Amino acid sequence: LYGTEKIKYHKKNMTGIKHMCLYDAPTGKCEQLQADLIEAINDKAFLSEAELPRTQPQFEACVEKGKQQMLDVANDLCGMVGKTLAEHHQLNKKLKGNVSPAWLHAVADIKMQLSALIYPGFIKQTPLEWLREYPRYFKAINLRLERLSGGIDRDRVAVLEIKPLWQAYVERQEKHRQQGIVDPQLEKYRWMIEELRVSLFAQTLGTKMP
Repeated sequence: LYGTEKIKYHKKNMTGIKHMCLYDAPTGKCEQLQADLIEAINDKAFLSEAELPRTQPQFEACVEKGKQQMLDVANDLCGMVGKTLAEHHQLNKKLKGNVSPAWLHAVADIKMQLSALIYPGFIKQTPLEWLREYPRYFKAINLRLERLSGGIDRDRVAVLEIKPLWQAYVERQEKHRQQGIVDPQLEKYRWMIEELRVSLFAQTLGTKMP
């Protein structure tokens, strides 16, 4: 599946990939970004079904379906990732600007949040369902920054609420990694924390789940 199909991009997508590499330069290499994109496109085009093919006819049907939707998947994913990396770049520029000392707790928390969203390999490791939510997460961060000047104390309280939940997740994730455990519920918990952030810092944007 992975070796036989070539990804075809429109000229505008090739230009978009160059821009992605520029935006992603602080966190990874261009070659790795492109490799991650290709692997993610293959996964989503050929292996999006809940069940893997177990027979020759199922395999052939899987390949044929993947061929038909590969270009659409590539355009969709490249557009999504391109926008995500551009917004991440703009947020980093804001965080590197002149920041009030009273905001340092929030800036440190936001940087930690961003590092858990954008990292080498995030394209193929982030489920598409949640990758589509990144624009809302970034918008929530921007709203949080806009409201800091009049809500420092409220922001501090929210950080204190999130911190132990995130730490518990990180510790459980590492324990599972060492034991070779894959737990879908832990993955869901991770994104529930992201939704909690939206609820606490930018409630007007709404959340994907209660």
